[in-house]
Amino acid sequence: MHDYTIGVEFGYINREVRDRDVRVHIWDTAGQEVFQSITRSYYQKTAIVFLVYDITNRYSFYHLPRWVDEIRKNAGREVMVVVVGNKRDKGGDRQIPESSGREFAEGHGFLFIETSSRTRNDMDLLDFVLPILMDKIESGVPCDGVRVGTVQVPSPPSNNTCCKIL
Repeated sequence: MHDYTIGVEFGYINREVRDRDVRVHIWDTAGQEVFQSITRSYYQKTAIVFLVYDITNRYSFYHLPRWVDEIRKNAGREVMVVVVGNKRDKGGDRQIPESSGREFAEGHGFLFIETSSRTRNDMDLLDFVLPILMDKIESGVPCDGVRVGTVQVPSPPSNNTCCKIL
């Protein structure tokens, strides 16, 4: 039995990156085509898009080009895209070689990582991508969906960065 996203789910997580408190807003959009019209609006003002495929399922990998088209049509030019091969813990059932995922990502100018959402013993996606996003922000590259400044938090107030990740 799988838990599927119906439409869009939202959450946030606070992280510390380079001695700064960062609040990351995460929008998990449904991958099913029936929800595509709903999810299009969520690309706007988005700093990072994770294109996740299942390394044990060819079908999920072969649909990545459709999602690339969606990103190019609906997201800002500066959006950071990370291709994520998921279920690394099930490497024995692998149908998509790591080299294929990496080649796809690099061919589109995207970042690439393989991980496991189940075991989380690999590098965490946010640990991988947030320092890269901070480099962009600190070098003055415009980042849709990123707000830098002071945000009031219960205790104590501090400089926060907020970003929306799809």
